Formats: sequence, structure tokens, C-alpha cells
Amino acid sequence: MFERFDQDARTAIAKAKEEAAKAGRREIGTEHLLLGLMDKPGEATDVLEAVQADPAQVRAAVPQVEATRSAAAQTAEPEPAAEPEPVAEPEPVAEATSAAGAETVEPARGPAAGLDLRLTRNARRALDVALRTAHRFRHEHVSSGHLLLSIIEQPDSGAVEALKVAGIHVGSLRTDILERLTEAPGPVTPRTGHPPAPRTGPARPTAGPARAESVPPEAAPTQD
Repeated sequence: MFERFDQDARTAIAKAKEEAAKAGRREIGTEHLLLGLMDKPGEATDVLEAVQADPAQVRAAVPQVEATRSAAAQTAEPEPAAEPEPVAEPEPVAEATSAAGAETVEPARGPAAGLDLRLTRNARRALDVALRTAHRFRHEHVSSGHLLLSIIEQPDSGAVEALKVAGIHVGSLRTDILERLTEAPGPVTPRTGHPPAPRTGPARPTAGPARAESVPPEAAPTQD
């Protein structure tokens, strides 16, 4: 299910699961995906360094954002829970939304289906958007750069809030990622045409010996 994700992207997703579990969360949010991307050097870390993002500040901002969003969810008026969709998981699927834009917990689909922890709505969408982004750029695999771009494309996500708290200009970050992805080479498209078929008819006769040029009468030598 992660066939098109390269090793850096897969490692980041696995690390995001660890970050969510370590924080005592029951779901993986975009902020955890962001921490996973920052864990090891790669395309995503190169972009973050280019905009002078301090990994320590981003990591410190994530708990602040989580605390703020949790408090907002507790004080918000609860909405009627939607009927959960059947999934192959032992526990029932819970829905939790808030007026502050807290991410909805939904059953994982597509590339997220194999994760033990559930993905938030924005995190699941980020994986799907990363796949579509790689396809749009005609890249064979989903890289950490595709994943980072898809994460910050969710304006109400925890990752975007954490980046802003850490003092990072998200617009500049997005521009830098797009430039790098545009410069990245896509697959070489094989030629579908065929070389012209060789001639099968009789060969044209070769030209004979050159005829001697005629001398104009007035230029011919006279005999005395």
C-alpha cells in the first residue's frame, strides 16, 4: 500500500507513529508527520533548512499546539457523532471535531490503511495529496518533499500551526518546495515512433561518367 512512497517518506511515516504514541495520542496528526520528516536528513529537511527552520523550535511548538487544540475541543459544543464506517479494526472509530478546527479522526484509507494508529482527517488527506502531487509532477515515487508539501497544504492542520508558532513563513516554505519539485527530473518517456522502413524497390541507377562540357564555337581554337 506504500509502494510508491520512497524510503525517506516511509521512514517519516513510521517515525510519526512513534511521535504520536510517545505523546500519548491515539491518532497520528500532521504535526506528527512533520516531526517524522524532520527526524532524518532528506528532501524535506533540506527545504526546512533553506527557510532557516529551527528543528528544536518546531519540536517545542508541537506540544503547545496540541494543548491548545485539546483545550479548544473540550470547551467547544459537541456535534452529533456521525455513523462510523466499518473498518477492519478491533476498536470502534471515534469522531471528534471542534470549532477551533481540530482534525477529525476517521478510519484510515488508501496508503494509510496499514497503520496501527488512526490518522486524523488532515493527515490522511496529506498522504493522498502526496500521491496525487507525485503523479502531477510525473515522479515515480512519493518523496519526503511531496509529503511536506501536502502537509502544509492543509491550512487548518496542527503542522501548519506549529510551523507558524516556530516563526516559519509557510508561504515561503511552500514556494521553495515547489521549486525543488519542479527541478526534480521526471521519468524519461520512451519514444513510440518507428524508424522509417528501408526502401524495398529497385535501386536507382548510379550516375554515369560526367559528360564533357561543350565548348562554344566562338571559343574554339582556329587552325591557321
